[in-house]
Amino acid sequence: MNHTDPILAKIISRYVMTRGSSRLANFSDVPPEYYKFVYEQQLIGWDNFLLGQITSSLRPLQHSHLLSSPSLLTVDDWLTQLINKLLHITHGQWIYRNISKHHATLGLIRKTKRRAMLLEIDRLAQLTPEDVPEDSKFLLEIDFSTLRSTYGPN
Repeated sequence: MNHTDPILAKIISRYVMTRGSSRLANFSDVPPEYYKFVYEQQLIGWDNFLLGQITSSLRPLQHSHLLSSPSLLTVDDWLTQLINKLLHITHGQWIYRNISKHHATLGLIRKTKRRAMLLEIDRLAQLTPEDVPEDSKFLLEIDFSTLRSTYGPN
């Protein structure tokens, strides 16, 4: 982010990169004037941080930096940009998870159903034709080697 206090940039970047698994309070190189921000943001939590919930103690730190820089950016505009970037991260994660689960051919739901179907086909293939249930007899007409080579083991 342009015009970001370098210490805030380092703290926020590290928090985002560790996905909240590192407690902000454990960042040993944080100067004392940032302790309040670090402590309060940790209380708000990682999930809420990604939803744009930021402690009000961030504002004066960034405001101070903007006043001493040549930037014409206001602290309100800067905070708006930060929250937008955080929401974009959240939205990107949501899209990834949604596609990973629901994609028509590559999603987890589809792969799980496909695995179950292939296991059932393998089970039925081991039966004698007389033991195959009536509603599954149509499977006797399928060439299983072609099916396996077409759809693979996954």
